[in-house]
Amino acid sequence: MSEAKFQKKVLHLLAEMRNDISDLKGRRRQNEAGDDDDLISQSQTLDDFSVLENSIRSPEERRHLIQKLSLVGGINVKDNVKRILEKLMSNELMSKFNMKGNRQKMAFEKTGLIKVVQASAMKTFATTEQDVNVAVAGCLKYAPDRRGGTGRVKC
Repeated sequence: MSEAKFQKKVLHLLAEMRNDISDLKGRRRQNEAGDDDDLISQSQTLDDFSVLENSIRSPEERRHLIQKLSLVGGINVKDNVKRILEKLMSNELMSKFNMKGNRQKMAFEKTGLIKVVQASAMKTFATTEQDVNVAVAGCLKYAPDRRGGTGRVKC
């Protein structure tokens, strides 16, 4: 590759990076300018969780929540899903769920919130619903071990 072509390519990549950074700054300003009522409250109990479930039945509320959760970020899908779930639920509450509902736990895949988590993660990363489900299952699996979790039941 000639030196002129190389310099042109580098300048093109730098201009692209500058545009991406300005887009990210715009999103950040937009996120910081949000009202206090835009804050997502973490569900601590099953009652809080059911209130959240009922609120996302409204398409407008659902879109609003997906938009807010898509700004959470993360380095990969697994990290993003973990951050989303931490915004929505306490570790104690996550400890009461698993994906399928086995072993006296509730099935997270049967809640309406799974679709919100999937949409948020898929909006942030180019991924599939299956990848998001695997990340959710892993996050719920280890919730009892984290601070605030219920702990493991000894047999």
